[in-house]
Amino acid sequence: MEAKPINQVHLNLNYLKTKNFNSAGGKSVTGNQSADKVDFGSDPSLILAESLAFVNQKAISSFGSRDDLNLILEQQLNEINETLHKKALELTNTENNLPDQNDLDYFNAENTANRIYNFATSFYETFLEFGGKEDTQEARQEYADIIGEAIGEGFEDALSVLGVLPDKVSNEIQKTHDIVTEKLAAFVLGEEKTYNEKVTEKVTEKMTELDKDGSNDLSIDETNLSSDFFNNIDKDQNQRLSIEELSQEIKLLDKTKDLSDDLLNAVLEKSESFQEQAEKAHSLSHPSEFTISFLAQNPKVAQAVIGFSGGSSGNFAEFLKDNPDAVKKIIDDPSKLNEVIRAFKLDSITSKLKDNPITDEFLNAHLIELESLFDHPDLLDYFSINIESAQRLVDSY
Repeated sequence: MEAKPINQVHLNLNYLKTKNFNSAGGKSVTGNQSADKVDFGSDPSLILAESLAFVNQKAISSFGSRDDLNLILEQQLNEINETLHKKALELTNTENNLPDQNDLDYFNAENTANRIYNFATSFYETFLEFGGKEDTQEARQEYADIIGEAIGEGFEDALSVLGVLPDKVSNEIQKTHDIVTEKLAAFVLGEEKTYNEKVTEKVTEKMTELDKDGSNDLSIDETNLSSDFFNNIDKDQNQRLSIEELSQEIKLLDKTKDLSDDLLNAVLEKSESFQEQAEKAHSLSHPSEFTISFLAQNPKVAQAVIGFSGGSSGNFAEFLKDNPDAVKKIIDDPSKLNEVIRAFKLDSITSKLKDNPITDEFLNAHLIELESLFDHPDLLDYFSINIESAQRLVDSY
């Protein structure tokens, strides 16, 4: 679909005027490599991918500061930051430091812009519901004004930290911003679907393919799911999965809002059972007080133990072994899991930031930055060495 000229849809705020981050008066992103910047290495492809990963995270994280949205975003922001930075780390942890082209493409302008747009529009239906509004062009305009300003702030925040970048990288960041702007303009005109509409469309197509009895839902025999995972998705416990139930599961699993073509196939493949996850988590956290039975009944705890125990930023299982009070807190109240994970991340970061302006008090007050540093060890190493840059980050708040 050919993009409409921006001025044809009367978008009001400066964020939707075509910003040029390369021009005078904008952020300095010229090719001068001698200026202060976040050092992602020397390979141009890696610099590009890492920089766009950081822009992706900042653009999305900026939603957390928008009172206008009146939404609880913390958990979703934490999850998307974690997943994006794990993906970025994969680029630099490959053998001979030569990432696969598909991995590099994950952070190209088009894919990065799609993620930012999808996340931005994933709250549109909630915005309508809580505001008692109908889906009109005026409502879409109002929503676009709010989220667009947040996205613009996110780009600017990222550039203020990234500093001077090679021309190829700055041009790709500009292209990413332009694509997001075009998508928001098309959204206002009703020509671009929201994220939730895209999910429903994908699920409906897959449901039609698998629905052998024509019932417009799926039985366990029509999927390859384990029984406990099927029952976990089957919220109304009628032994059938509806489009709504499958869509909700996709939204929960699609942390970075990629809407990958492989995602639905992965969801409907046979999954590891909660019992198998519990046994794996127990072996990692032993000799803590977590029992296999407790972990099987609380799969999110098991998944956290497994997921946070293999990265370079810290080992959650070892943290739990050294902190029995944290284990007891989770056993007494599993909803405290995120609180304990945050304490683990804070401990992992502050152990590497000795006598640094980025203190535990600062990180407790700015959880998005805590997540960024934990999920991006290269950035953490940079700020641990470059004290002046760390001070500028703190002063920016």
